[in-house]
Amino acid sequence: MIGVFRQEVAALQIDSRKWYTALEAKRFLEVTEPTVKGYFKKGVLRGKQFGPKKKWHVKGVEIKRLRVKWGLDIIQHRKNPKRSRSHKSRTND
Repeated sequence: MIGVFRQEVAALQIDSRKWYTALEAKRFLEVTEPTVKGYFKKGVLRGKQFGPKKKWHVKGVEIKRLRVKWGLDIIQHRKNPKRSRSHKSRTND
């Protein structure tokens, strides 16, 4: 139960417009910092290297995208929700 609460709080604290360091991203993604850096290099996570030490940074929207993809967060709103279609059976007269 505590894990669910932690995940919900983490998702609420991610600012989609903010740039996060790999260290900050690891907390939201619940992985290690070397794993996050590997995701940048493999293209799993899109980010940029900038700053005086050329550290990896990722936008909050990317963190949210990956959390949803991994099932850490639930999508609350969909643009095109799938609707169930009722199929009429055909009868031959």
